[in-house]
Formats: sequence, C-alpha cells, structure tokens
Amino acid sequence: MNRIIPLMFVMLLGLIGSAQARDDRGAPRKEGTPVMIVGQVTSAPKKVAGVVQKHFQIALGPSKRDTYTLHVSDASEMVSLSGDKIAISDLDDKQWVRAEGTIMDDPHRIKVNRMEVIAKDFESVKKTKFYRTGFDRGYVEDARP
Repeated sequence: MNRIIPLMFVMLLGLIGSAQARDDRGAPRKEGTPVMIVGQVTSAPKKVAGVVQKHFQIALGPSKRDTYTLHVSDASEMVSLSGDKIAISDLDDKQWVRAEGTIMDDPHRIKVNRMEVIAKDFESVKKTKFYRTGFDRGYVEDARP
C-alpha cells in the first residue's frame, strides 16, 4: 500500500500536465482560443535560404512530448530579459519564454501576439512570477480576459 500512493501521485501529476493542453472537457482547444504559454525553447528559429524562420518550438510535459509551435510573424511585441525589443533571430535554444496568443487551426500551434524572454535557465524561471509548482517543463493555459 505504501508503494501505491507515490505511484498514484506521479500518475496524477502526469494527467494534470497533459490536461493543461486541453479545455475543461478534455477536448483540444478550439481555433481562436486565447492562451498563455510558458516554456523552454527547444528548437529556436532556423535560418533557411538566408531568411530567419518566424516560428520556433517549445516542448512541455515531463517527457517533453507535448510540442507547441509558436508563430511570431505578427507579434506586436517581443522583448528580452532586460525589456529591450528583440528580433526573432535573438532567440536561443534553452531560453525560457512567456507568450500570449491564440490557438491556430492546429491546437498545438499558437499565433503569438506578445512574447517575452523570462529566463536563461530553469533556476532563473523558479524565481519569476510565471513559475508554477509541478510544471517544471512549462505549461499552457487559457488567457484571462
């Protein structure tokens, strides 16, 4: 019995983490749903044929299997840790970002309106107001009006 309780706790955390990508009914979020995502850049924008891509990826969850692609071509604001404006080419792998936007035609694609770099590493993320206990690999949630 003592071994079952920790196992159940771990399973519960996994379910909670996977539920973050869905609405209250367990269905994927609908196109146009406003969301906020916090996570670590796992695939920074690449330079293709001399042009920097206008999207990058964040992987969430304990196994980093829940991958979101953030599209920033129409972002009105992108800022660095110091609050200075940055270009998409300034993003690096392993940086932590917070972005606000809307779900696109695929529930794992987000059209970003505003994005900010919030930390260089996980230890720094834990010191921000965006850190959520139990979501060490990041999270996505419905944006508050």
